[in-house]
Amino acid sequence: MKRYMILGLVILFAFLGSSGGDNKKVYPYRWVRVGSSLRSDKEVEKIRQIAQTASQHGLNGILLSAGLDSMDLQPADYYQRLKKVKELCASLGVEIIPSFMSVGYGGAVLAHDINLAAGLPVKDALFVVKNGEARLAADPPAQLVNGGFEKSTQDRLEGFELSGKLGQVVFVDTATLKEGKASLRFDNFRSAPDETVSINQELQIHPYRAYRLSCWVKSESLKPSDPFGDSNFQLKVLGGDEHRPLQYENPKLSPTDDWHKVNVGFNTWNYEKVRIVPSVSGGGSGKFWIDDLKLEEVGLVNVLRRPGTPLQVKSESGGMTYEEGRDFSKVSDPVMNFRHDHDGPPIRLSPGSRIREGERLRVSFYHGTFIYNDQTPVCMSEPKLYEIWRNQARLVQQALAPRYYMLNMDEIRTGGSCEACKKRHMTMGQILGDTLTKQFN
Repeated sequence: MKRYMILGLVILFAFLGSSGGDNKKVYPYRWVRVGSSLRSDKEVEKIRQIAQTASQHGLNGILLSAGLDSMDLQPADYYQRLKKVKELCASLGVEIIPSFMSVGYGGAVLAHDINLAAGLPVKDALFVVKNGEARLAADPPAQLVNGGFEKSTQDRLEGFELSGKLGQVVFVDTATLKEGKASLRFDNFRSAPDETVSINQELQIHPYRAYRLSCWVKSESLKPSDPFGDSNFQLKVLGGDEHRPLQYENPKLSPTDDWHKVNVGFNTWNYEKVRIVPSVSGGGSGKFWIDDLKLEEVGLVNVLRRPGTPLQVKSESGGMTYEEGRDFSKVSDPVMNFRHDHDGPPIRLSPGSRIREGERLRVSFYHGTFIYNDQTPVCMSEPKLYEIWRNQARLVQQALAPRYYMLNMDEIRTGGSCEACKKRHMTMGQILGDTLTKQFN
């Protein structure tokens, strides 16, 4: 957030400083974006300093992101600080433009109802009943070759393709490892400062299933690892021959850290094969290791329970559809954090259930997921979303009475796949247009 704020100021100051002569154009909207939690008085002081600097340099607005999508969940002192911000901005002649109604970054809406996340479909996953519980049985298990990096020659890493030569940036390391006999070390990044260095492997998977990609990571003397910095480590998953991005995550690595596990979840959509791509870019210094790269199908992890994301449990052999509450207990994920760092809940048989011990079940459901570290988009087709937004709009209007609003519709990366969306028979463009109209209204 700080990076974007500084960048916005630099661009605006550069423009204001360079616009001269008789043809100078004065733009009516000269705003700087400010993000704040308003959880302390220090946040108010930070905004005061920015507003003062903006006013001194000819800016006339602050685009304010400050938890405005969850006004009804804020404590009383939040409203007091927001009032102070409004007063100080007014005294400086700087207008406040509230930024809210985010779809791509849906955390505020999910604080009201976590099941409003956009849902990705899992179709007919295999569950097998044992001791009164049905759990996922991989169908079939994913076969990732040489995930421990123990099979290699001088210039070849068995099972993987490399973007360069083994021994330049990517090294097989038999001295530092998590388990087994070897790990993979990424080192000497500066030898390829403008390139992405990667290993990749293509493997067969089942369409419309949920998978978890994991590995162990250790780092040493890295520069900050983020999407815009050095040493940008990513775990990417590409689908099919067109290499469609199904997931890419930037597990942030501390400059120096011992072995720890990272997990990335993804949905396979309609693809029967994916390419797994651990990579590093940015040309930074330092080094890191990965070990025990693993791919596995997962069950009801982050299962969504809302009208537009129905759960279906049916017998594999007879085709009977079983009923929640009659044949099995209510299903929910008690962790529900949109990460894939935990296993999903089992399906627990109810007393008198028609489901038999040892029976093979086919289970269809929808799950939410993080996209790119911490983004969870919300479903634009659930009516409850607009009830929440309508309430926030009323509260923002009461607190700020702004002339303008910024509809924060950035990075809508998932959606259009749950039953609520499909029943509308609209394209994603039409759904988005309908959402913007409702937001405006």
